[in-house]
Amino acid sequence: MDRKTTAFNIIFFLAMIGFAALELVKIDFFGDEKLSGMVKSILTRGAGGVLAIMLMKRLGYGRLINPCGKPFWRPFLLTLPCLLVCVNNFPFIGIISGGARVTSSAGTVALFALECLSVGFFEETVFRGIIFLIFLEKAKSEREVFRAILLSSAVFGGVHFFNVLAGAGIAPTLLQVGYSFLIGGMWAVALLHYGHIWPCAAMHAIYNFGGMLIPNHGEGLVWDTYTVIITAALAVIVGIYVLFYLFKKAYAKTF
Repeated sequence: MDRKTTAFNIIFFLAMIGFAALELVKIDFFGDEKLSGMVKSILTRGAGGVLAIMLMKRLGYGRLINPCGKPFWRPFLLTLPCLLVCVNNFPFIGIISGGARVTSSAGTVALFALECLSVGFFEETVFRGIIFLIFLEKAKSEREVFRAILLSSAVFGGVHFFNVLAGAGIAPTLLQVGYSFLIGGMWAVALLHYGHIWPCAAMHAIYNFGGMLIPNHGEGLVWDTYTVIITAALAVIVGIYVLFYLFKKAYAKTF
């Protein structure tokens, strides 16, 4: 083992210890549990994302963090249906109809948006930037690419089982595992289109912000009948669209 590798391993190990300590310690920033929780989440997820980028570079995936010189508009148009799924997670109908409303201050909502960005950054660098790429490296056909998407999405969905330990019920956790699996597959396909991780992180943040804004910072009905119908229809249409492009369009081995 050369000195460069040894130095990296030591730095990474120490950083992981610091990340774990920051995650476990109870921090009170403002005398407000909700605000403190958001700040802590921003710090831990931001630090975790930086660690993940270090590991991505070490594994040879560093080009996934460089968007310069890569096409944008064609991948954007191809993944626009995926973006619509993320935007649709926002409770437009509930807010417009008055059935739901935001109760937190503008500053708190802005901090929540930053928290969503940090979570998207962290989880996409880990699950799409590392785990998916590890599965994808051996793929030599569309079928094997599909298998890599399934496996990485299963890992992404599976880690949400730990929400039971945080006090979530079994039924909500199983639901979250299911839709995390599907959404993770969609973001993996987006990564194949773009060739870098940032659009996936942005869509992840949009999805989380829209889905958790009212439950965390508001009140009222989120899942009204019309929203359920639109979401289900959009999910089916986009699912078919994504599968079509996965099996009918040949992906170059970009990575």
